[in-house]
Amino acid sequence: MVSYKKQIEDFKIKWEREPQPFELCSRFETCQLNKCPLHPDYKKLKNDSSDPSQKGKKQRCITKDRRKKIAFAIGLKSMGLTIRETSAFKSQEKFDLSLEKSKQGDIAQQNKDKKKSERDKSISGVSGMRRCESSKEGD
Repeated sequence: MVSYKKQIEDFKIKWEREPQPFELCSRFETCQLNKCPLHPDYKKLKNDSSDPSQKGKKQRCITKDRRKKIAFAIGLKSMGLTIRETSAFKSQEKFDLSLEKSKQGDIAQQNKDKKKSERDKSISGVSGMRRCESSKEGD
């Protein structure tokens, strides 16, 4: 398989212009989806009522990892993700951040508990020694 960087160079030589991301898609010639995630204005595009994908004849787009590779090669801001994939990605990021914060909170709490237990041990150890010294003095 030819890399997308090589495909971009070949496209520039053949057509003497920069390719659009969706033009690098392997299904571009036969695709019937009018709202391609590789289009630069994907979020602004509207669904056409005559689009076969809207009538239950779902034609699948290329896989997410291939779309991401194409988007990376072109420098597409949306990373070639659909709206659903983008929202799932953002939700996962939020979840990861909250999980990381909770882990940091747990670690901080564990450190506080450890210091408190060490402090309690040192205090009880000192007072225990004082009790022993005072009982020796009384003998």
